[in-house]
Amino acid sequence: MSLHLKKRLAVYVSLTQFYGYWGWQSREVVEEFVADLFDLKPSSVHRWCHDFETAHYLEEDRRGKHSKVRSPLFDAEYQGFRERFRHYVKAHSIGKDGTPNLTADALAEWVNSDLELGEGDKYSNRTILRWLHALGFSVHSVKNTLYVDGHEREDVVADRERLYKELEEVRPSLQTVDDCTLEEAENSAATHILISQDEKIHHSGDIQRRYWSDGTFTKLRQKSLGRTVMTSDFLSEIFGFIRYSNDDPVVPGERTGSVLDVSVDGYYNNERCLVDFAECSEAVKTLTDGKLGCVFLTDRSPIHCKYPEDGLNAKAMNVKPGGKQPRMRPGWYERDGQRVVQDMVFPADHPRYAGLPKGLRQVVIERFGEAAVVGKKQDELVNLLSNCDDFASQKTLLQEEANARGDRVIYGVKFHPELAPIEAAYRSIAKAIRIGNSSKSSAGFVERVESCQEPADLTLLLIRKHFRSSREYLKCYVDGMSMEEIRRLRKERRKHRGPAPMLPASTDHSNVGKFNRRRVV
Repeated sequence: MSLHLKKRLAVYVSLTQFYGYWGWQSREVVEEFVADLFDLKPSSVHRWCHDFETAHYLEEDRRGKHSKVRSPLFDAEYQGFRERFRHYVKAHSIGKDGTPNLTADALAEWVNSDLELGEGDKYSNRTILRWLHALGFSVHSVKNTLYVDGHEREDVVADRERLYKELEEVRPSLQTVDDCTLEEAENSAATHILISQDEKIHHSGDIQRRYWSDGTFTKLRQKSLGRTVMTSDFLSEIFGFIRYSNDDPVVPGERTGSVLDVSVDGYYNNERCLVDFAECSEAVKTLTDGKLGCVFLTDRSPIHCKYPEDGLNAKAMNVKPGGKQPRMRPGWYERDGQRVVQDMVFPADHPRYAGLPKGLRQVVIERFGEAAVVGKKQDELVNLLSNCDDFASQKTLLQEEANARGDRVIYGVKFHPELAPIEAAYRSIAKAIRIGNSSKSSAGFVERVESCQEPADLTLLLIRKHFRSSREYLKCYVDGMSMEEIRRLRKERRKHRGPAPMLPASTDHSNVGKFNRRRVV
């Protein structure tokens, strides 16, 4: 039913009921009844009835019968503007000389300036987005990777459980923030802070990947990655990126980690990694007057998981004695309820293999007997030993050095960057570097990387949100939720819940005649 028909019926029913039937208590009761009947406002019914009684005429509804606005998208007078609009998008879609790719906000500023619109008549970025799509533009992305989803693999699910238990074990001793207020929480029992660590490789050829295009132009992926810089970073929800205290007598305020020009310094390795972790621990001591240590959350890259030279590592062993396999420290196994110490090297007086490593076959025979090696290949022997308690409990070199300092290293889970807060922080850093790379020059790339390590949008508040988000993800996984369910839940949480707040009503409810006729609604 059209609004005009509703208006006519509402006036007819209201007046005939009020003047023709004396059972109504008042005119207001009649108008409220009619308004509810036709889903209208009582004030509108009252106004229409008053207009009809005084003028004996109902003005015909003109909705949709006249043009209140003129759209620059369709009006012939704005053909020149549309051409300028298309040209501006094509010229600025892909940033140049250190400028970001074109965004809807930036385009809205240009449109409002070009049309010389006042503050009250400016177009919003949502309107500009509709214009872009209407004129044939869409968001394109430069892609060259293949994502492999391993979220629900049995070993990955079990590793998530392991990570959750380890973090819960250290949580009472962590100085952390309140997830509701994002303020530092009081914890008199705190002995450590949680630090998310990782490395990031940056290329001078890594450019902004998303841009607007109407299909008439495209941005090709660069064949060369350009100059390579590798960084190592330490992120805390208490201090942000870890720096030495400003009162440190040697390196006041210096940020921990490394920035390596790969062509000169080589790639990041375990030796550099051990130094960086030790420096980060030292820096935290300077920030907390020696009160707090570090719980490092990092990934299982070969850099972090290198074993000590004499560590128990079945993967480094040969099947037979001798060769280039390492001489490992003694292991142990249980027999008849007693712990038996087992040397991994033959004694010096052995008639054939004096002082040589025993190898997989000999170690397995000593533990499980001759039958345990029959028909087994190297991989099977490695798996058999790796599951033994002494081999499984072997700490990495990084863990052993951390434990010696009073720190702890906890390894993350593969396929789960959302559980590492520093990965979210790297998005802001990578964005800033890609904007800088639009200059298409590798000269000064190391300096550009260093200047982009703490972008303006990566505030301490945002860093704390990243840590909170990683905790929420891990808790949802442990509760049995899938990635799709978690994303849907997080999307629902971002929506407004409950009734909207009551805003004070304006004294003038009508905006008729107040809009610039050149503005698109």
